Amino acid sequence: MHRQKMKSAIFIFFFLVVLISIELSGCFKNLTHSDIVYFNDFENGKLNGFQLPNSTGPVIVPPVETFNGSKVFGRFNNTPILLKLDSLPLHNAVEVSFDLYIHDKWEGDHIGYSGIPDLWAVRINDSLQFYTTFSNTQYTQTYPNMSIGYASYPARANSWISNLPGVCYFAGKTDGSSYYKFIQTFVTSKSSFSIQLSDALQGDKCTKSWSVDNFQVRAINY
Repeated sequence: MHRQKMKSAIFIFFFLVVLISIELSGCFKNLTHSDIVYFNDFENGKLNGFQLPNSTGPVIVPPVETFNGSKVFGRFNNTPILLKLDSLPLHNAVEVSFDLYIHDKWEGDHIGYSGIPDLWAVRINDSLQFYTTFSNTQYTQTYPNMSIGYASYPARANSWISNLPGVCYFAGKTDGSSYYKFIQTFVTSKSSFSIQLSDALQGDKCTKSWSVDNFQVRAINY
């Protein structure tokens, strides 16, 4: 009788172990997995895959400058930048994050001399995803809305830091640049991924420009 009880207890123990293992296996199977497939803080001055697709000639000096004590990629004015990545690991979404600096006299939703406002746009895999406006002046801006025409917000709305120094037109002003944290997730399972940032600024590079830093792309598999 005692031996029979021992066998029953051992059987129940192993049954529970197997059951728990199956449950845990199912749980772990559903866990989100992510891989950082690109990162650049530009401190070494290298572009590491970024291209200037509309450049009319060789880029003699890489557009990496020092701003607020750190290296940034920029400054840009009516210049798109493009990053293409191939052979991504298994994923069904891609997260892009970077620091965006808006320098000098951006005028947000104000219609400029060419009949449009100061636009900033994002294309993912050659498809336009966002086009918005920013303001460091008295005019309203579209951001944090990412499509113009739906809503307007005060200048510097949703900026992480709104009182960074100006670079050229607002040089010497403590509120001449604004800092925004861009974080967006895009649904895609393609093995390749591209992101292009561009602008249609009404004014020259001294009047208005932008730059990026800490650029990261993460492949996510849910």
